[in-house]
Amino acid sequence: MEYPNRGTLWHNKFKNTDQKPDMKGDIKIEIDLFKELLAGATSDYVVIKLDGWLGKDKDGNRKISVKVDTYKKPEQQSQDNGKDPWDD
Repeated sequence: MEYPNRGTLWHNKFKNTDQKPDMKGDIKIEIDLFKELLAGATSDYVVIKLDGWLGKDKDGNRKISVKVDTYKKPEQQSQDNGKDPWDD
């Protein structure tokens, strides 16, 4: 089963030099989320925030499960609605 906006990093079993990565993996990002991230870019790159969990697979191999952090702060409502707070 595939989960959108999630992925896994696994220990690189083929690491034989310091130049090779310690872990390898991938993440599957929904197209609509990717487009939203691109549209919100304010520079030459897009920042994708990730959440991660340490774990082990069924064979005991260490892994890091990752998920795109899609949390958005609620928009702040304007404190100044033109009404004096003392007038009720």
